[in-house]
Amino acid sequence: MRLLAILILTTVALVGPSLLLPAERHPQRYQLLWKQTLTTAAKGTRIATPRSILAEVKASPDDCLDASPEETTKVDAYRLPKRNLTLIAVWGRGSCFCSPTGNCSFWLYQFRGGKNKLLLLQMDMVNQFGFLPSHTNGLPDLVIWSHDSADRFPGALWKFNGAEYVFECSWEVVSTFRDVPNGVAEWLESHIENNTCKLKLVPGTETRPNTSSKAE
Repeated sequence: MRLLAILILTTVALVGPSLLLPAERHPQRYQLLWKQTLTTAAKGTRIATPRSILAEVKASPDDCLDASPEETTKVDAYRLPKRNLTLIAVWGRGSCFCSPTGNCSFWLYQFRGGKNKLLLLQMDMVNQFGFLPSHTNGLPDLVIWSHDSADRFPGALWKFNGAEYVFECSWEVVSTFRDVPNGVAEWLESHIENNTCKLKLVPGTETRPNTSSKAE
């Protein structure tokens, strides 16, 4: 866990536009993906999980043996209001929803007219997530991060196609570490590999990126 925390913090602080080609053409847009989507603000406002949604995502005790009853509903919910509707992101936090590597279940709902609509089917490999200021078909673009290994931190861009969120492109933040005598791995460098987004990473947005390096 300590190594994973080091990886996330160093990625947020140090991976930037200079690591993508040709990043110099749109520096702020590239920087936005690596930094803003890992901040608390990019998730929206933390709320109590609506009962109607909790009933849908509740885990079966058979899927999480030796877990307490509370673990079957241990999720966080985040609210992101958008004009005449609200997006509600639900992120599993208990042993019924998360793997030992820190990847957890994730759902995205639209709340409108008193009803919930699932916009993103359950995903099980979400280590971090965040919304971008850029929009597609009226809803904000979404970045989902996974924990692959101690040195690989894959990210993916998802966009709303008018009916649901669909996968757009992906990349990997690859970091190199060195063992030191005190047992804590020392970060050496990070770079981008397997980037399929190219110049489509973040479509034009008038919102100025938040370059804060704070990670959740």
